[in-house]
Amino acid sequence: MKPRVKPKLKVAFVSLTSCEGCSFAVLDLGERLIQSLKPFKIGEFHLITEGEPLAQYDVAFVDGAPLNRHNIRKARAIRSKTKYLVALGDCAVRGVIPNIRNYVDKDKAMAAVYPKFGNTFENPNIVPLKRVVEVDYELQGCPIDGEDFMKVLAQLRDGVQPKPYEFPVCYECQINGNPCLLQRGEPCLGPLIRGGCNAVCLNAGFACKGCRGVLPGRPTTNLNAQVVKLIGQVRLNEILEVFGIREEWEEAK
Repeated sequence: MKPRVKPKLKVAFVSLTSCEGCSFAVLDLGERLIQSLKPFKIGEFHLITEGEPLAQYDVAFVDGAPLNRHNIRKARAIRSKTKYLVALGDCAVRGVIPNIRNYVDKDKAMAAVYPKFGNTFENPNIVPLKRVVEVDYELQGCPIDGEDFMKVLAQLRDGVQPKPYEFPVCYECQINGNPCLLQRGEPCLGPLIRGGCNAVCLNAGFACKGCRGVLPGRPTTNLNAQVVKLIGQVRLNEILEVFGIREEWEEAK
């Protein structure tokens, strides 16, 4: 009797509005990606295939932010036909750069950028993908880390629920032997930001600016006061807006 062949899991890679840097981070895995995708049947991934979309998916990776009605319809369509949806990267998780427009006068910004068209474009507040559709897991990073993606892909292949990192960037920074920038009087958000990045910015001598978001349950009040003393609230707000974490930072105060 022949052993039963396990059916391939059906997977989709869908992009909303973004630079698609996270999709390219996946492609940069090269041969490792090809081997890891063998247990999967790819239905959508416009960067590598022009195949017809499948009727149903087991897993869908969605990168990019839902910036307009077209994006929202696309997100809801893929959600309706997939069992498990992963927000791939910070554009999907929190909006990142487009999120900055939540903190400016939108009418003035549109008039400055599109003076010939006036306010004829959609210009809503930017929201995380999870406020548009149900999201089963958020893969943080701008762009994502390839090793993170490989880990999550393997877990989903094996039917294991991925779990987010529950330690701060400082943990990995200390393991790597980096000097503490806060102790040197430089603004760094590492104590309150979710780790898993191997403190890549700190390894290169740059402060953490929070691309992986605030760790749940960690109040930001004390660090906020410390950083404000160093650079002022206006500059801190600008840093928090780069990766779209200002809202969650303020909610955690």
